[in-house]
Amino acid sequence: MLLGAGFVVLGGLVAAVTRPLSLDQGSWAAAYLVLVWGSYQFLMGKAQEQLPSTPPPRRLAWGQLLSWNMGSAAVVLGATSHVPLLVDLGGLLLLSTLVSTLWVVRKSDRTILCWSYRVVTALLMLSVPIGSVLARASGA
Repeated sequence: MLLGAGFVVLGGLVAAVTRPLSLDQGSWAAAYLVLVWGSYQFLMGKAQEQLPSTPPPRRLAWGQLLSWNMGSAAVVLGATSHVPLLVDLGGLLLLSTLVSTLWVVRKSDRTILCWSYRVVTALLMLSVPIGSVLARASGA
């Protein structure tokens, strides 16, 4: 959750310097840092803390943390350096993380919260291939 909060703050900082530094993809990068890399990472940590009846195995939790951050870094680097294959590879890491988080909360007894988390996660899963298509269409 701490890393997620940190990326939200970093996204705000990127947004603040986008115009003065004339960063072409700055507003997109700021939005990605805040909404995907930061906010969902925070949500993922909170959900895994609150929803499952037993915490996820440590190896899985560390793997999710690593794959989410590596995938997000690949997406940002690929989009800003115009390398669509890097966006695609990052997207695959993100999708694997999203699927594993759904597996962790599968037996939650907190029905409303769990279904809310599943809906947000499903929407994010849908956005990954859309983002890859948009990256290719824009020449990223």
